Amino acid sequence: MLSGRPLACFLALAAGCGPTSTGPRRPLASLPTPPAAGAQDVWATDPGAQTQSSRWFLTLAGEPVTLALDGDLAGTHLAGSVTAGDGAIDPVDNVSWNAVTGVLDFRRVTSGVAQWVHARAVEGVLTGRVGYGALGDDPPVDLAAYSDHVVGWNEVYFSADVVPRVFDLEVGDNRARLRLDRDAGGTIVGRFKVYADEADGNAAEEVEYDVAVQSWDGQTLAFTRDLANATQTFSATVDGATLAGTLTSSDGSPAAEVAGMRVELLAYGFAGRDAAARADWQTRTRRQLQHLMMADDPGPLSLSADRAPVTLTPASDDVAADRDDDTDNWPDDYAVDELHLTATLPDPYGGPALARALHGFLATPPGSAPAGGWPAIVVLNGHDGSARGTLDPSDPLYWYGDAWARRGYVVLALDVGHRPLADRSALYHDYTGGDAPADGNGTHPAIRAEALDSDWVEDGERAWDVARAIDYLATLDDVDTARLAVSGLSMGGEVATFAAALDPRVAAVVPAGFVPDLTVMALNGNHPCWRWLFGDPLDWISVSDLHALVAPRPLVVETGLADATFSRLAPPFVDGKEVARRSRAAFADAPDAFALYLHPGGHEYRFGDVLPQSGAAALDVTVPAIDGPRTPGDLGWAADGTTESLGGTLTDLVAGFLPGP
Repeated sequence: MLSGRPLACFLALAAGCGPTSTGPRRPLASLPTPPAAGAQDVWATDPGAQTQSSRWFLTLAGEPVTLALDGDLAGTHLAGSVTAGDGAIDPVDNVSWNAVTGVLDFRRVTSGVAQWVHARAVEGVLTGRVGYGALGDDPPVDLAAYSDHVVGWNEVYFSADVVPRVFDLEVGDNRARLRLDRDAGGTIVGRFKVYADEADGNAAEEVEYDVAVQSWDGQTLAFTRDLANATQTFSATVDGATLAGTLTSSDGSPAAEVAGMRVELLAYGFAGRDAAARADWQTRTRRQLQHLMMADDPGPLSLSADRAPVTLTPASDDVAADRDDDTDNWPDDYAVDELHLTATLPDPYGGPALARALHGFLATPPGSAPAGGWPAIVVLNGHDGSARGTLDPSDPLYWYGDAWARRGYVVLALDVGHRPLADRSALYHDYTGGDAPADGNGTHPAIRAEALDSDWVEDGERAWDVARAIDYLATLDDVDTARLAVSGLSMGGEVATFAAALDPRVAAVVPAGFVPDLTVMALNGNHPCWRWLFGDPLDWISVSDLHALVAPRPLVVETGLADATFSRLAPPFVDGKEVARRSRAAFADAPDAFALYLHPGGHEYRFGDVLPQSGAAALDVTVPAIDGPRTPGDLGWAADGTTESLGGTLTDLVAGFLPGP
């Protein structure tokens, strides 16, 4: 059994070292003090008037609102209001703010009901619970009364610099993303992508343009976009979270209104930073994402393992037809154990410890481990798959666990999947029995206190599970955890990306079939299990930001020339190349550590050893020959599918990233 970090104060909201009895629980506001939230400037001060003010842009019980607070410099006599989207203003009272812990409490009186908000800010990001009571009453005593969520951000904290900034825009009938950053010379630069329109949705997606920014000071914005036959001029003003302006065109087209919202609050940007600035951003952004997605990522109180040898029977005697990993020269002589892990973690509301069950398989190479131990890889299945399937040579999609095991890696194949319907019915209604229950990959109950729904996001739970798999590998004497990778296809690639972004112990990551532009993916009919029950991931992060959290650790992102999973733009790999262009900014000091493996296939995993089924010529890892605009205004680079070889297979590349002792 592993000893985890102590229970002391791993609490997501207002809790600290809470009671562990199962009797009546106290209201959230009376739970013990949480740990320090760290320095965060959330107040605008007027020393002359001896006052301070603070604005928060929140999703409060599913409703977008603005919370405005003011009071004296001592932090007493705080009061304020909540402005709803329709302009209605509700009073706020019973306000308290703890600068050390980041805990914010207030009551909103709306439509004859008292909303009691109890939340905690970490690095300017607020998450918490919303309870309901009658006017004139004290905060609810029953924990179950806190049935809703609040999530949002603070204006002061996120206005420290004017870049990076990202806005989601409505430009006439078009929907677009505008990104602003500062280049090495100090000039503000921008990128603009139309990703949908009112009539055709994301079928109207365009390539991303570089735009010329004439002015941007945090409040007033002007930029131009050069089209083939006209120049568009945008002018706008920004107030907190919103943008409003106009578009005019040199061809005499009618002017269009521009309206927008600030999004991707945690953006790394696309112009690059030095290593120290990147590390500072990574530290803050991991804390923010852990706060948003993982109830502050409590470490396990305990981790126990049940491991037993097992013989896996392939679904068929044939190797999967699309495998390109040269199985003829890599024998499957590894041993397999079935693995059940049980982790416990604190209940943030003071109840008994919560339990999390994990299931998978451990493949171990034959013979004695080399000095220092074998390299290891955690492999993750995608939709309708399982850990067992990743070790099945005949599995049509998820055979790559078997491939890595043949190559001398300790492979921990971990089931990832979906919550039971009761834990996510507001998002989707399929997978009621899990992804592959016959193979052991049933549903994965949410991490939550008994009386409440979960404070966790599904991808946060999945990443936490991967971290526990790494904890287990760290207990094995024959594993070299300094040479540890994570990999998966599709949803498995998504989870691998989050896991590596949030856990610096991952030395290399290979996500396959997951390099989408999330704004396009959100409209493409893809399965919504990546979405959040409370809040919107598009408000906070993009895939290139997750890649920036991995940098400068090695990252090999696989996508196919024919993979149309996430975009209807032709050719379908344009999005992947555009995302990769932004991602490379974080690898400026380690350019060889990032590779967009652009292979000739579709939504599949590739090694580049041999042509599928042919045993013929080696393919190697291939990357775009053109990975950015060749000249100013070049729009064709992203649609260019020309590739060049890196001179080795995926095995060669990863082995180079994870050299032995």
